[in-house]
Amino acid sequence: MNPLIPQNAPQSPAAAPRQTGSPACHSLVVMGVAGSGKSSLAKALADTLGWDLLEGDDFHSEEGKQMMAAGQPLCPELRQQWVERICAQLCAQKNAGRRCVLSYSGLIASQRAQIRAAAWQPLFVYLQGDAAILADRLAARPDHFMPPSMLQSQLSTMQEPTPDEAVIRLELSWPLAVATARVLALVRPEPADDSAIIADTAAGGR
Repeated sequence: MNPLIPQNAPQSPAAAPRQTGSPACHSLVVMGVAGSGKSSLAKALADTLGWDLLEGDDFHSEEGKQMMAAGQPLCPELRQQWVERICAQLCAQKNAGRRCVLSYSGLIASQRAQIRAAAWQPLFVYLQGDAAILADRLAARPDHFMPPSMLQSQLSTMQEPTPDEAVIRLELSWPLAVATARVLALVRPEPADDSAIIADTAAGGR
């Protein structure tokens, strides 16, 4: 089975074989609703690969952050402006020949298409799973601008990727080291020992 063919359910940790030859991508987009662990996975991947890290939250305007902090979903205008800022940075990365990992919610299909067009040969990774786990994680991060009350809005807004989007689905409950190793297996051009990869990323999963 080609690991880049999307599946309807998250892959098991051993499902995707390693790639050999050319890298599978030059940018990674780690997507999912709030609490899915996309920022942690994106950072672990960027640190291990030596690629630039782009945190989607950093591209929100102050107005957008204040709106979400008040429990209001982003209005379409602010969401589009946010996506355009991300796309501008992705284009800059591509033009400079700099690989990157982006953490981004990816709720809207048309805006995922914009991100895909702007990024340099991207591979999308979608973290999904139990809403109860998401709620518990959000409750444990009180200092974040997005309150736990926004979770249901994000789940309702998420437009599930279709098969033609070629999105890799991972279970959000996996340990960070396991999820990191699984994505690296798709990206790295040469085989590597899984135990070494897990050792490299274990610190980020604590």
